[in-house]
Amino acid sequence: MQSPETTGASASNSRTALRSDSALTEVSLGRIRGTVHKIQNHQKEHWRDMLRFHLTILPFIWRHCIVFTIWAALVCIFALVAPINFLQWLPQSIIFSTVVGVSLSLMLAFRLNTAYDRFWEGRRYWSSIHATTLNVARLIKIFIKATTDQEESSKSNALRLLTGFAQATKHALRQEFHADYEDLAPHIDHMHNFAQGRATVTRNIPSDTLSHLHAYLLGTNQPVIVPILAGISSLEDSYTHLERIGNTPIPQSQSIQLDQILLAYLLALPFQLVRQVGWYTVPIVCFTAYLFIGIDAISDKIENPFMFFFHNLPMDDFCLDIQSCIDYIDEQEGVGVSPLNWVHSYDMKDSDVHVHHGGVENSAAHIREKGSNLRKWKPSGLTFRLIDRIHD
Repeated sequence: MQSPETTGASASNSRTALRSDSALTEVSLGRIRGTVHKIQNHQKEHWRDMLRFHLTILPFIWRHCIVFTIWAALVCIFALVAPINFLQWLPQSIIFSTVVGVSLSLMLAFRLNTAYDRFWEGRRYWSSIHATTLNVARLIKIFIKATTDQEESSKSNALRLLTGFAQATKHALRQEFHADYEDLAPHIDHMHNFAQGRATVTRNIPSDTLSHLHAYLLGTNQPVIVPILAGISSLEDSYTHLERIGNTPIPQSQSIQLDQILLAYLLALPFQLVRQVGWYTVPIVCFTAYLFIGIDAISDKIENPFMFFFHNLPMDDFCLDIQSCIDYIDEQEGVGVSPLNWVHSYDMKDSDVHVHHGGVENSAAHIREKGSNLRKWKPSGLTFRLIDRIHD
């Protein structure tokens, strides 16, 4: 039986150790925050953003805008300059540009919404991969017991496969099917150690990494691998959806039809405006071309959000985030051994554990005694009379 002084010293030491562990944890988390989480949504709009043309769609469409601007200038010359104004007979009605413009706007809006849905869906499945990968890594770290150095090394290699899966998914979505990339090879170069005749290296590296991880889990003979296998199935499902987005383009007939209507509208627009606004037709056509062609080009760029353009998903940052978090999980020691030194119920002693109940310090034995007295309470005759009156 420990004395109160010993108990107080032990509690003080436990609190000191807990504060020390918390400080180390904060330092580690600070290091992680400094190197990970590059994916932020802290954009601050400023008027100078309008001048950052290299971040807009303009570098991809400026040639098209110049062509239609020159076309509008030629139409104005042949309609307004007296010696060669053989287009002066053009009607002043703008019904064609109004009707076709409204229809074209609706088609472009539908095109942009469809492309953005694919962009957002890709981001959502990458979030699913991130969350599931970390959950699987945590379950492997905690529940897969390693009793020898070889088993501990195998467990670390299994965690590396999760990073390899994320990197392999990134390269597969970019149509890069080799295994010798510098950000991929270090994480999958040991896959043959897990094969055991049940998995081989294939062209589909993401699925192959999951197959080898599955083989490792079956080889551990642990009874807690069911939720881990469910996580692996979720990773495979997310990769399949990402592959569907990357390999399924917008129907070609729809894209061609939209481009043809857009071309016809921009070519006919100067003829509709020159009799109404004169030389102002040139800037109006230039701005209209920038507007409509820009929307069509943005839709074309984001419908496959897995390429190398700056406006696509930052998959490199996603993979670095996953890699840093898994490395942090793998570096933890004593995971699952109650590092917070919780006091379990079976360790409580009646002599050294005191509970504050109603402002009075009582021992655990006293609390139990009061509880047992309550269980021995029997109703009196007055209680039975009150119950009878309630029923009446």
